[in-house]
Amino acid sequence: MVRTIKGRNYIYLKYRKNGKVVQEYVSPFDQEKYNQLNAQIYQRKHLQAELKDLAEEEKEMKKALRALGVKDVK
Repeated sequence: MVRTIKGRNYIYLKYRKNGKVVQEYVSPFDQEKYNQLNAQIYQRKHLQAELKDLAEEEKEMKKALRALGVKDVK
């Protein structure tokens, strides 16, 4: 997120922590740094979605193993 204060641009991270929105200062605006942060945020969101999909797949596999009679499926 870019904020303008007194005519100057600054980079802030905006996220939730314990149910509250937090804005954390990063640095004065620099296009390269801004693009790098956006790429990292995109990568994190992609990895979180992939992790969620894998957890769901694991749950389905465990269910199938139990249905086949495999014991000690945790």
